[in-house]
Amino acid sequence: MGNLIKLYHRLGAHYSFLEKRVVKEAVAYSAIGAIGAVIDFASFYFFLTRGLGVAVSQWLAAFLGFSNNHLWQHFWIFDHNRHLQVTYPFSLVVSFFAILASAPVLIAIDSVVGNIWVSKLIVGAVTAVFLFSVRKFFIFVKK
Repeated sequence: MGNLIKLYHRLGAHYSFLEKRVVKEAVAYSAIGAIGAVIDFASFYFFLTRGLGVAVSQWLAAFLGFSNNHLWQHFWIFDHNRHLQVTYPFSLVVSFFAILASAPVLIAIDSVVGNIWVSKLIVGAVTAVFLFSVRKFFIFVKK
């Protein structure tokens, strides 16, 4: 553990992404992401059990999770000075493409993994990392 802390401090001196503020944002983003994941998974299950296909269920559920997450990120997580009328449409466009791609990727991963829930976790994790990066460095910035 001591070596990990030393490495953190050594890297932290050179890389701004290890700043306390960014770490705090990443932790808060993960906590809100967990809530969004519950919304996503619960609505995915709801839509599937109502007879909607995997792709449509994924698109609808991912959109619901996205909307919840974006509002929390806008008002609580990221330090920025942009209005919701600016951040939401921009984030929605980026997320639209991520959500659109998530269904075929989910189906492809599920064809290999064989468990829709594990496949959904994989897709969700990859999407979360991608969207954090986009939101942190392009959407929720000080202008």
